[in-house]
Amino acid sequence: MGMTLKDTTKTGDSVFSYQCHACNKCCHGKGIQINPYENMRLSSHLKITTTEFRLNYLNGQLLKHKRNSNACIFLGKNGCTVHKDRPLACRLYPLGRLRMENGKEFFTELMPHTDSAGEYGTASTVDSYLKTQDVKPYLHAERVYLKLIQKMANSAMQEPLSKPKNKDHYETEMELNYTDWILDPNPVIVKYCNLKNSSFPLEIEQQLKLHIEALQAWVDGKWDPISNT
Repeated sequence: MGMTLKDTTKTGDSVFSYQCHACNKCCHGKGIQINPYENMRLSSHLKITTTEFRLNYLNGQLLKHKRNSNACIFLGKNGCTVHKDRPLACRLYPLGRLRMENGKEFFTELMPHTDSAGEYGTASTVDSYLKTQDVKPYLHAERVYLKLIQKMANSAMQEPLSKPKNKDHYETEMELNYTDWILDPNPVIVKYCNLKNSSFPLEIEQQLKLHIEALQAWVDGKWDPISNT
């Protein structure tokens, strides 16, 4: 399940290049953690809600594997079936990212599968490689959520949230705590849109903005997603 790191550390301007040849070896034996933004992207790709995605495709925060296999649940006969909206970890591969407490980021190479067809080289840089993988919106979302979660922790918002009284399309039969409300954006966005008398946005970036805005209002005591006040 784990990823073995090479004994190297890189920065954005370090020499690095990688050419994927779709051997799909990297799609086995990994524990891919999903954040709220990735949930929104993937659920939109699959045309389901973030709640349905969380219940059907995740074990906690990790993507499930195929039954009786260590292959990613989204690995198909011709490769990744959600490639356009694949998670950040998949976009970074074969790089791993190390984030320091001071905010600085470093990268390291992951040990490839012994039968990997991927080609490593020195024709470019880490930053250039990341740009080709379109990681910018993912990194932005991750930083925004991290900042918010830190604020929530500082506000000691660790108590479980009870199940909403008013049933809607996104309600589940389980009790939700604050982590579920962060990882499962749709219910919060729906309730916040109802509060604002606005429609649920179709654009992912607008959903991200509203989710953050709603959670921020919650942290600041300006809105209660349970009572809708």
